[in-house]
Amino acid sequence: MGEGKGEGAAFTLAEVLITLAIIGVVAAMTIPTLISDYQEKVTVTKVKKVFYLISNAYKMAQAEHGSFDSWGIDSGDYWTENAALIVANKIKPYIRVIDDCGTSNCNGYINGSITFLNGRTDLNPTEAATDMSQNNIYKMRLADGVGLYIRARATEATVLFDINDNKEPNVLGKDIFYFAISPNSVKIPGIGKDPSNTSSSTPWFLCNPAQQGWYCTGWVFYKGNMDYLKCPDELTWNGKNSCK
Repeated sequence: MGEGKGEGAAFTLAEVLITLAIIGVVAAMTIPTLISDYQEKVTVTKVKKVFYLISNAYKMAQAEHGSFDSWGIDSGDYWTENAALIVANKIKPYIRVIDDCGTSNCNGYINGSITFLNGRTDLNPTEAATDMSQNNIYKMRLADGVGLYIRARATEATVLFDINDNKEPNVLGKDIFYFAISPNSVKIPGIGKDPSNTSSSTPWFLCNPAQQGWYCTGWVFYKGNMDYLKCPDELTWNGKNSCK
């Protein structure tokens, strides 16, 4: 008989431990990437789902109640509680809502300022809806856990939405996005905006980690990724659309 391992020979303990160690290292390197990729796909899917949901609800509300400018929002209702109530009550019947907070400050919703992509939280509320606990924002939750935050004025309304039910990080462009309701349609902000362009007269709207992140909705919706978080300086709207 030779001294080599014969049929049925077992691995030694050292060989098993080395194999497990290698598997562990490979898993540690790949699993975080797989989880991140999965979460990104979930985000993209939810952004598109909310857009179609709000668009359909808005069309049905218009069919029943007429055009947006006939809903009774006065010119003086500039991001007021009354304006938010009018818009929310018009579109709410066409959305499957499992929790309705109204304009109150309810538990389970974002009861404070959202964070911008650049880490800031200090913008004046007249510039942007940053403090979600304000009574001029109508709050409700969808069946899949998405939180909707609606505010309005005579010429438009905005729908901010939190895709992960108030879990962290509550950052615009990461788990918080928004659509704009104009008199004619629901618009996707950020169309045609270059995420690497920081020389704009309104740079805080651009989808870049150094900026506020308001226009990230358009990038996620049309490009189907969140690579602006990874290689923003390499991306252009009409050019390179991903880090790969």
